[in-house]
Amino acid sequence: MWNHEFVGENYRAQVGYVPRRNYWRIEPGIGYNIYPKRNKHVNYFEFYLYASLYTNRKFDQTLDLFNRLTFNTFFQNTSYISVTADRSYLYLFAPFDPTNTGGLELPQGTEYTYYNGGVEYNSDTRKKFTYRGGFTYGQYFNGMIYSVGGNVGYRFQPYGTISVSTDYYRIALPKPYSTTDILLVGPRFDLSFSKSMFLTAFFQYNNQIKNINSNIRFQWRFRPVSDLFIVYGDNYFSDNLRVKNRALVVKLTYWFNV
Repeated sequence: MWNHEFVGENYRAQVGYVPRRNYWRIEPGIGYNIYPKRNKHVNYFEFYLYASLYTNRKFDQTLDLFNRLTFNTFFQNTSYISVTADRSYLYLFAPFDPTNTGGLELPQGTEYTYYNGGVEYNSDTRKKFTYRGGFTYGQYFNGMIYSVGGNVGYRFQPYGTISVSTDYYRIALPKPYSTTDILLVGPRFDLSFSKSMFLTAFFQYNNQIKNINSNIRFQWRFRPVSDLFIVYGDNYFSDNLRVKNRALVVKLTYWFNV
């Protein structure tokens, strides 16, 4: 796999999808699969090496670098286990607080190289009851990061699925910098009323920013490649449930076959 991109110094993406300007990005990846013969349990093994490099226009200063080595084991029953080892490099062009707590910021002009790894298991997707779990551990800027997370779901055939995901992160930086615990909890509902009418609802609690948000989307496919979407979203303060913002969006797409 290969991807490269260039963003000029005068390009400003007002919607925020391009957070930087005046850079090159090089993104290669390579994998190798091993298919064992006559194995009742393992379908194949996968080794994958991935890199993402951000550099300036002259290619003489590295801005960001992320490397990941992954070893996956895919089983015959569609479940799999993934083991990852990461190396990250980051140069700070501005002061930054990795904990987002308002504490002491890491100084501008500093650079960090850190390593971490993780393990994740995903269950048999053919079952009505599915689950996923994993953890990561390693360095983070000038400190450490620990995380554990998972997801459980149940499929009500043919009507849809319900699931709940939970992720916990602990970012521990040395004093006088901050340490914080982050908890994300998010139930999700995917329902199909018919072959052309669907409802998706997602909710999430974030203790770091004391926020509860919801997103509910109704879709009606009234003809091929033609849809009506009605989306409602809002955000609340988790301590008193006071509304921060809310919006109702309607989108119609229609395919003209000429």
